Parts: sequence; structure tokens; C-alpha cells
Amino acid sequence: MSKGFIVTIDDQEVYTTKSIRSPGRLRRHFDEITHKMDEGITLGSQTVAKPNDYQKQQYVALLLVNGLQADDVNLVHVMAAYLYERYPQLREIRVNSQGEQFNLKLINN
Repeated sequence: MSKGFIVTIDDQEVYTTKSIRSPGRLRRHFDEITHKMDEGITLGSQTVAKPNDYQKQQYVALLLVNGLQADDVNLVHVMAAYLYERYPQLREIRVNSQGEQFNLKLINN
């Protein structure tokens, strides 16, 4: 079972989760998210027709970071819950910003 993860932006912790509420109610939505990603995703300027598991994890992490930056609580909650449930090995999403762009690093146990 997941022990949660943190999100740091420019070495500052901005989000942490150790549990999620109502994971059962969200599982169907998680399946829909996965199915949609299976049809293709865009990572930066690259379109990935058949994303692998790591690319999906990156994509969802990017959505989570974008939600944090936009103060979109619902998006943050759903994306964090998705990562928490589907990628229990995830420990940290580390972001280093460079103006409008940022580098994302996923740290697993």
C-alpha cells in the first residue's frame, strides 16, 4: 500500500498526500483516465501514441503540477488520488522551474 508522496517545486514542498478519500468511488474514473491515456498523450511537444506506464505517470504528474499552479483543487485531488492508487511506489514529484517551462522528476522507492 502507498505511503503517499510529496510534490516539491524549486526545492519547496507544496503538496503532500498520505491517503485519499473514497478510493472505491474513484476507481471507475481512474479506469476511464487510463483508457483515455491508452489512446495517446502529449508530453511537452511530443505526441506519444502508445504511452508506457512511466509516460502515463509523467503525464498525470504534469496535470497535477498544472492543477497546483492554477489552484484547481478538483484536478489536484483526482490526479493525486490516481497517482496514489496506481503508482504506490511514487515518493516524490520534484519540479525545477525555468521561467515558463519546468523539469519534472519522479522519484520512486
